[in-house]
Amino acid sequence: MRAIEQEDPDLKDVLPKTYNRLENATLVELLKLMGSIFMDIEGDAFGRIYKYFLGKFAMTEG
Repeated sequence: MRAIEQEDPDLKDVLPKTYNRLENATLVELLKLMGSIFMDIEGDAFGRIYKYFLGKFAMTEG
């Protein structure tokens, strides 16, 4: 996270630093999953994903 913040100053003090609370096996699986995402998606793919999960959360929370 610190390396990302150094590359993009707009992200300084924005990214979470609590990822060390996760088990190593969980982090490995997460990285594997992220590595399989096709990066040739056009538009704001992560924005669309965020909206999708936000909508699902809103539906379950009422």
